[in-house]
Amino acid sequence: MLPSGFASLDAKLGGGWPLGVVTEVLQDTQGIGELRLLMPALARLGQPELLAPELRERLGPRRQICWLMPPYIPYAPALLQQQMDLTRMLVVDVQQPDDALWALEQILRSRVCAAVLGWFTRIDPRALRRLQLAAEAGFCWVVMFRHSRFLHERATAPLRLQLQSDSTGLHIRILRNRYGPVGSLTLAINRDLPPLSC
Repeated sequence: MLPSGFASLDAKLGGGWPLGVVTEVLQDTQGIGELRLLMPALARLGQPELLAPELRERLGPRRQICWLMPPYIPYAPALLQQQMDLTRMLVVDVQQPDDALWALEQILRSRVCAAVLGWFTRIDPRALRRLQLAAEAGFCWVVMFRHSRFLHERATAPLRLQLQSDSTGLHIRILRNRYGPVGSLTLAINRDLPPLSC
């Protein structure tokens, strides 16, 4: 497990973000704090000395973070402020949704990335299962962002979250969790920090 940077979330997740799996994140709108939620863990992946020895050994030299079809260009100054190594960032854009799934599968098979963040709409459940197997084989953390309208769609992702935000913080509803309980919690993520994308 990769510590999330939030003790209350780690307790709910069963110790942190599971690696080698697909994590599906559902939300109504973008920019509500979803990237801030992931940043402490993503920054940790780029700093091997902060990883547990077993994670460091399994990941080996892989430190690349891939952004697949991000809705906005990642904002370099904010990523640097979060201790992200910009030389390890890959941004991949494709024209067709089917190409994105193919690209993701190729990225996972290459075993060069420690994590992939992808923005998707329609995903065939069989394709999601294939991606899960590829994530397991490549020991890569895959985070798939999708709209909440897919909430009731059958999903095979081992970890499935729904995010909502208001003035009290980021509300996380754990819908499916192979590694711990389901339930809800709220994190007071600082909304005064610069945006992570532009």
